[in-house]
Amino acid sequence: YQNGGGEALIVRLVHMADPHLALLRTELTAEGWSGTVEVESALDGTITNSGVERYRSLASRHLTDVRTGTGKPDTVWLCCRTSASETCVGMAARTVTDVPAVTTDAHTPGRAAQSLGIALADGRTVTVDKTVALHTSHDPAIEDPLDAAVDRVGRAGDFETLLETHRTAWRQLWRNAELDVRGGVGPILRLHLFHVLQTL
Repeated sequence: YQNGGGEALIVRLVHMADPHLALLRTELTAEGWSGTVEVESALDGTITNSGVERYRSLASRHLTDVRTGTGKPDTVWLCCRTSASETCVGMAARTVTDVPAVTTDAHTPGRAAQSLGIALADGRTVTVDKTVALHTSHDPAIEDPLDAAVDRVGRAGDFETLLETHRTAWRQLWRNAELDVRGGVGPILRLHLFHVLQTL
């Protein structure tokens, strides 16, 4: 999107080769000014399910026992349980920039957050990469979802490495799920197939 004082490009994805990882890249460019911007990177355990009007009378809070903290200087974590199934969920987020940033913890009850003060120079692009790992107590071969998430995000590659392995996984999926349907229905079927592959 563009704003009177600059623009931001956002790329986000759930990694197709490692579904426990999600990535968010934000590129910020100041136009006609220089100064410091504040970027908040958070894991929000206070989120509610209230976007659909007819469901607003139902229970909207689905997370309980929310705990938050800081791992390494670039990593925050959140651990909680789902209210209905009591599934334990562990998440960790690593946020890095390609320029020096002043990072401070900005945790509030139910939210693990860091604030990054980033100096922008007129016309120069700054990149902020957020990598998130998520594990649950239903995942096989893990003892603690939070430990698994913190470990996984710590071992995850950088954005370019993860983007390339994501693209490779999609190329392999499309090769195995090739459709050759003539006529106008072909693109629609490919779109539906894309949704099925993404969901599974």
